[in-house]
Formats: sequence, structure tokens, C-alpha cells
Amino acid sequence: RLFTGFAKWAPDLGFDHALQLGVSGGYTREFQQVEEHSSARVESWEGDAWFAGVDAVYKYDAGRSFGHGDLTVQAEYFYRQRDLTYRNRVPIELDDENEFVEDRFDQKHKQDGAYLQAVYGVAPRWRAGARWDVVGINNQAFQDEENGGFREQTRTSSRYTGMVTFLPTEFSRLRLQFSRGDIDEGGGETETFNQLFLQYQISIGAHGAHAF
Repeated sequence: RLFTGFAKWAPDLGFDHALQLGVSGGYTREFQQVEEHSSARVESWEGDAWFAGVDAVYKYDAGRSFGHGDLTVQAEYFYRQRDLTYRNRVPIELDDENEFVEDRFDQKHKQDGAYLQAVYGVAPRWRAGARWDVVGINNQAFQDEENGGFREQTRTSSRYTGMVTFLPTEFSRLRLQFSRGDIDEGGGETETFNQLFLQYQISIGAHGAHAF
């Protein structure tokens, strides 16, 4: 019972340039999430949820051999809201799940995130790219006033990535990528991490037409 939809628009910018703009969204009345704890306490959320987003992709074809001078820039932003009934069920006796105490109240959660990236052909068969992605630009949680009410807003979590890719053939690629992230852990705590990836991909057999 999840309904989704999207629309794309691509204006004519000539032979060397291409632009695609899009919007998308989804809605469900059957959102459910359950967390079972080792103490036998069970938390659950049920209710409505919807999301919406916008995206854009720009491409430039330099017309040189093996992608030299080609440029791709793309970005996307998503927003999600959930109107939920929260239940916190605590058993009175650990060996009897039918006897419990339950707290129940309404909550509203707002979350969003975005990314921006660019990939450029620095030489024939060689590409370099950079990416910035972030979540929690406007993360908020609300509780109904009848149950004490609260408003919680988390800080942003972001990641910065750089990569270099070599394409020996049309059907293979070798990529080296480095990422650095700053993640909000709540309570004013932030975790910083570094990631290093070395990836090799190869495709075997027939392949379809090139996508946008």
C-alpha cells in the first residue's frame, strides 16, 4: 500500500548539452516499525508517511575520445514526514507477554537529505569526481501536548567523497575512492570516520542501450 510517482522534463539544449529535471514522491497509510529490546520492552510506531523530492542532472559531451572532457553534474533533495502513534510496551512479568504496561501517544517526525556530485573526464579513459551528501538539514520530532510534548532537532550528518576511475575497456572499470564523514550521534556527540575503497567491475555478455 505504498503509492509512488515521478515526472521528468528534459529541455532541448542542443547536441553537446543535456539537462533533466525531475520531481518524485510517495505516500502510505500503513507505515509500521517495531523494535524489540533485550529487556522484553517493545517499541512500535504506526501511522501515515509521505516523501517528496526534486532532482536534476546536467551532462556535457566534449566530443573527445573515451570521455575526455565530459562533465556530469547532478543533485537531489528529499523530504520525509511521518505522523505516527508511538507505543512503548513493558511486560509486568518477563515470562508473561500478556501482562504489560503500555504508554501510547502521537508523534510527528520530519527528515530530509540531499547530495551534490560532479564527475569530469580528466583524460581519455580517466574520470575524477567529488560528492557531498548530507542528512538532517531539518530533522525534527514532535510529541503531542497531552503527553508532555517535546521538540527534538538533530544536527546534520555529512560526508565528503572524492574518487578516481580508470576504464580499461567499455565493459570494465577500476575505481579508487576516499570518503570522510561527520555523523551526529545525538546528545551533542559527533563521530568522524574515514573510508577507503578500491573497486573493480567487469560486465560479461550483451548490455542494453546507454541510459541518460
